[in-house]
Amino acid sequence: MTQFAKVYAGALYDLALEEQLDSPVLEELELLAQAFAETPQYVKLLSSPLVPREERLQVLNRNFEGKVQPYLLNFLRILCERGEMGQFFNCAAEFRARYDEQHGITQAVAVTALPLTDAQMQAMKQRLETATGKTVRLKNRVDAAVLGGVRLEMDDKQLDGTVQGRLQELQSRLSNITM
Repeated sequence: MTQFAKVYAGALYDLALEEQLDSPVLEELELLAQAFAETPQYVKLLSSPLVPREERLQVLNRNFEGKVQPYLLNFLRILCERGEMGQFFNCAAEFRARYDEQHGITQAVAVTALPLTDAQMQAMKQRLETATGKTVRLKNRVDAAVLGGVRLEMDDKQLDGTVQGRLQELQSRLSNITM
């Protein structure tokens, strides 16, 4: 995460938390991130030095005034005024990280060769929540290279129970054997 995102998103988060608006602001931030990802030219427009600053601010006001929390709109205005709209996604990620930390939530990804069923996802989520004592947001990412089993990525750690991981470990052991 950039220092800019830590400072600016941190300030937005602290304000939203103080006003008990952290959940609504997070929801709106994530919707904006999705919309901006789908239309990257919009962020480019709001970042372009070729478009006068007042015009860029008017675009923000027309599109978001009365539709998002006033604190979030002011945040977008600050990014726009400073020519830092390109930092929006980093700021959204930092806000999410602060929110998750405050609310005891952790993100986890289960990497599997085939998609997990809803029942498998629910069972894994429950086991992780019991083990960590936190609320777990579990996602499934499919990667045919794992061949079978599950690689769990959580809190900057990896637990590898995949066939691919076992084969790599076996290969490493075999290559260390001297004859």
